[in-house]
Amino acid sequence: MKKYLFILVVFLGITSTSAQVSKVHLAFGTTGIVYPDTVRVGEYISFSFWIKNTGNIALDTSLSINLSVEDSNSILSTLNLGSYNQSNTLKPGDSTFIVAGGIVNIQSFKLGDNIVVIWPAAIGPYVITADKYTGDLFINSASSVDELTQNKIEIYPNPVTDFTQIKANGIIKEYKVLNILGSIVQQKEHIYSSTTAIRKNELESGIYFIELTIDGNQYIKKIIIN
Repeated sequence: MKKYLFILVVFLGITSTSAQVSKVHLAFGTTGIVYPDTVRVGEYISFSFWIKNTGNIALDTSLSINLSVEDSNSILSTLNLGSYNQSNTLKPGDSTFIVAGGIVNIQSFKLGDNIVVIWPAAIGPYVITADKYTGDLFINSASSVDELTQNKIEIYPNPVTDFTQIKANGIIKEYKVLNILGSIVQQKEHIYSSTTAIRKNELESGIYFIELTIDGNQYIKKIIIN
C-alpha cells in the first residue's frame, strides 16, 4: 500500500516586515511534470516542466530542483536534480523551462510503484514559496548485468550529425521520437529489424527521447540534434 510523502522545505534567508508582503511563488506549469510512467533500472529518465513566478516580485537567484522518491515499501531516497542559474531575472508572471534527469539506479530508485515528489527551491532576502508536484512512477524489474548486455542498445553518433543508427540485441518493432514536452514528433512502425536509423534533417535542433519497442519491451533513450 502506498504511503504518500509530505516534504517540509526550509528556505534560508533573512526576511523583513516588508518582505512578508512581497513574495516569490514558484509554481509548475499547467502540464505539470512530463516523464515516462514506467522505466527500468539502468535506463535514463528525464523530467521536463515549466516553472512560473506567480508572486509579485522578481526572482534573481538560482533555482534548485529537488526530487524525493518513496517506493511501495516506504523506502525513501532524495536527489537533487541540479541548480539552474537564470540568464534573465524571473519577473512576476514569467516562466522558465527546465529539463533534468539521470540514470535510474537501485541507490536512488527502488522496484515497484514509486511516489515521486518534485519541488523547486531558491534562496533570497524575501519570502519564497513553492508548489510541489506529486506523481507515480513504476520501476520495472531490475536489470542484471547479463540482462543489460542482452538488451544492449547502441545509438551512434549522438549528438546526431547527418543521421544516427540504432542497434539492438533484439528485434526493434517500432520507435517513437518525443520532444521535451512529451509530444510525439516522429513515429516508425513495423520495423522488425535489429537496426534502424533517424536522419537529422527530419527533426529540428534540440533534445529528444526515443521510445523503442524491442521484443515486446519499451526502452527510452535520449538523443541530441545539433
